[in-house]
Amino acid sequence: YLIMDYDEGVSLSRALGQVARTGHAIPMQVAIRICREVALGLHAAHEARSEDGTALRLVHRDVSPQNVLVGMEGTARITDFGVAHAEARLGTTRPGSKQTKGKVGFLSPEQLRGATLDRRADVFAAGVMLWSALTGKRLFYDPESEAATTEKTLHMEIPRPSTVGLRPPAAFDEVCLRALERDPAARFATALEMEDALRKAANDAGLVGSRQEVASWMARTFGDEIATRRAAVREATSSQRPRTMPEVGALGLGEDDTPPTIAAIAPSSRSRKWMMLALAASLVFGALGAVGLATRSHPTVAAAP
Repeated sequence: YLIMDYDEGVSLSRALGQVARTGHAIPMQVAIRICREVALGLHAAHEARSEDGTALRLVHRDVSPQNVLVGMEGTARITDFGVAHAEARLGTTRPGSKQTKGKVGFLSPEQLRGATLDRRADVFAAGVMLWSALTGKRLFYDPESEAATTEKTLHMEIPRPSTVGLRPPAAFDEVCLRALERDPAARFATALEMEDALRKAANDAGLVGSRQEVASWMARTFGDEIATRRAAVREATSSQRPRTMPEVGALGLGEDDTPPTIAAIAPSSRSRKWMMLALAASLVFGALGAVGLATRSHPTVAAAP
């Protein structure tokens, strides 16, 4: 099994979906803060090294709003490195593999063409996410088919964010367009460079968001939902019998949020009794085995009559 931190919050996809349903946009400074933290998280992953100091050259390959978790405390985290590849790791997902991984609409042109990838593929995906968060619109998505979405990713003229949807300040246009360059050499070389440019643009526009602002927006928007989920978790963990989370519809979650099934696996008194008996038996047999080993290793010397 895999143990992970429990991040109390929602995915960025869920947050954007809430905006679409209610018509209330994410405050611009909140969206920018989230995207900056995504860029910083990506840079940390790209710079990861093995225990002996070898650069892993990790590429996430599936950067998308579904894989960004926004916590109630105001922190954004990248998750689901399940399709990531690293040059230091063997297997079918190593660089040079022709398999296409990730979500159509966020894949870089080089991913779609099956080319060898580096961190700049993630920069492109972060650029798509930034463009969508600022405008409230999807960039390349075409409801007709994945092929149409792919065609747009490869060839569509990318409009400046300031001319679309929520029409963010023009200060962010160059950041988005550079991250979305189809030629990797023309993009930001690192996610850290992208974050730096985004921070400067936010300063110029007076939209430098804080973690507290993100937390306040999350509390206003998802506070009731999270309180219901928190109560369910508390009930499950305090019960002696396995309990599960409420159904998705009961919590009002979107399709992109898959709440984990939480069960308090507390053994019954009968189970505990058998567990204790099994443990006692194993200790007895272990002790007898140790005595037998000692006897074989050190033969008893008979005393003289």
